[in-house]
Amino acid sequence: MTSAARTLYDTVAIETASIVIRRYSTSFGLASRLLGGEVRQHVSNIYALVRLADEVVDGVAASAELAPDDIAKLLSTLEHETLDAIAVGYSTNLVVHAFALTAREVSFGAELVEPFFASMRADLTEVEHTPRASPATCTAQLRSWA
Repeated sequence: MTSAARTLYDTVAIETASIVIRRYSTSFGLASRLLGGEVRQHVSNIYALVRLADEVVDGVAASAELAPDDIAKLLSTLEHETLDAIAVGYSTNLVVHAFALTAREVSFGAELVEPFFASMRADLTEVEHTPRASPATCTAQLRSWA
């Protein structure tokens, strides 16, 4: 890829991430404008991938009536694509590519990506919350330790 082509691709990926934050989150998008330009763009790049993963877990993928196993596979594919993009510096998915640009520039990788996707994967299974785990019970337990 020529330098001009790579610069264009990076720019389009970054613009795509910016569109995601503007269209999906009015309040977060507005609040991020208080940040400096470079930091704001990194936040947009990260937010776009988080939003994409969230859409897989309980957004568009769920509303498309995909089976839970298919949703889990999509999430795993997105995780692998993200890790690969960080490693090589390129993805055909513009949101993943923008995220990888940020990850490579600020030097983070699997140590943050894998726990994030693990937490998203946890959202794929329904958990029955018992009264023992209710906020009131937790608060009472914390007070007893004080």
